[in-house]
Amino acid sequence: MHMVSIVKIKLANIIPSKTSCIHGHFSSTTFSDIYPNAQLLSWVRDPIERIISHYYHWKKNLDIKNNHCIKMIRNRLSLKEFIEMPESRNRQSFFIDQNIDNFNFIGILENFEKSISLLLKKVEDFKEIKNSR
Repeated sequence: MHMVSIVKIKLANIIPSKTSCIHGHFSSTTFSDIYPNAQLLSWVRDPIERIISHYYHWKKNLDIKNNHCIKMIRNRLSLKEFIEMPESRNRQSFFIDQNIDNFNFIGILENFEKSISLLLKKVEDFKEIKNSR
């Protein structure tokens, strides 16, 4: 059996059946086999701010499971060198790894207040549609 299939089977067995929300740092297709009709939302941030934050986060919090992080630490890369690594480029696309039209909402961290207002409006609209059935 393929490793990805094994992981998905394990995930399906540990997620409670009445789960209504799953959140975290993972690709948007991680649970697509388990929840094919899931409502997707994501948050993005300014790419420059994101990569700087990523660099300093890894400097403080070594991720021993991530080869990219290990390479950065082992080689004592500067921020500039880290940014120039191909693995560092466009990391947000890892999380939004399907057609952007499949997402019900994408918020922008730098416009957090406005994004939250738009999200709340979408939730209210969804509740009204659901209740009218």
